Amino acid sequence: MPTQTAVIPGGNSVEPSVSLPNRSKATMQILKPETSIIICTRNRAGTLRNLLASLLKLDSDQPQSLEIVLVDNGSTDETRKLVLDFKRRAQFSVTYVFEGRRGVSAAKNAGIAASQGKVLLFTDDDCIVPPNWLTQARASFDAKDSHCIVGGRVERYNPTDAPVTIKTSLEPEILRGCTALPGFLHGCNLAIGRDVFESVGLFDVRFGPGTRLRASEESDLIYRALKQDIPVRYDPNFFVFHNHGRSRPSEVRRIRNAYSVANGALAAKYLLAGEVDLAKVSYWSVRSQVRDWRKGRVNRRDVISDVANLLRGAALYLFLGLGRSPR
Repeated sequence: MPTQTAVIPGGNSVEPSVSLPNRSKATMQILKPETSIIICTRNRAGTLRNLLASLLKLDSDQPQSLEIVLVDNGSTDETRKLVLDFKRRAQFSVTYVFEGRRGVSAAKNAGIAASQGKVLLFTDDDCIVPPNWLTQARASFDAKDSHCIVGGRVERYNPTDAPVTIKTSLEPEILRGCTALPGFLHGCNLAIGRDVFESVGLFDVRFGPGTRLRASEESDLIYRALKQDIPVRYDPNFFVFHNHGRSRPSEVRRIRNAYSVANGALAAKYLLAGEVDLAKVSYWSVRSQVRDWRKGRVNRRDVISDVANLLRGAALYLFLGLGRSPR
């Protein structure tokens, strides 16, 4: 098992063998934050520095109601040093978690376990948040009911980057079925009530960046929420800037291939459980692309590549996950 080390609020590094000090229940209630921001990172200190600088500017008249959990997924650069410096400067609680198991889903699960908030906010280490991000995220939730998932708008930070891994719609939306699931919400700007995880489980560690199935960990979670009639909404007032740095066609093609592979794997995961909804979504996506190709709207090579990657993802899932029940 990988060793995990955490920096706890008001304390130094705590090794696994060291017991945390006992606190009374009343004291814990006072200290317990309302919102936890969870950030996962691996060897991206350069972009993480920009995100942390923006977090220091968050509007919050009650810093004790906020905590930030930074999960280091095996970095070998200056990430730990950067986080410790950020902790010294922040007015709110900062927790550092080292998760040695590679993959963003394992890192997110470690962050959830280390967090205390009723509402969990997720953003990526290459994003920049505006000062009102926390305020708008909290406004997206009903004051009495956090049993929902809300995703926000994702704008390009650099206008020269390709318009991928963003969502710029200014219209609020409600996800009413899995047909619209692909791209409905983005994991770099996501707010989830803690009790949602208690209902549907954690992120599937076989999906997401850092694994062989390089995406779709949030789509898998959202699909499980939909099956339990948990509300899933898009709120454009709650937004981040994504400094993803992809500008070359080869980089865009790489991320598109990753999504296609992961979507094929996701369809296979639920087909094995007797659920056909996501397989139908992939089928109708392919049909739509073929129709667009015949009308000259898309490149034939892209259609063939997407189909091949869907099939590759399904085959890869069978190799990795056959016999395991969906999470």
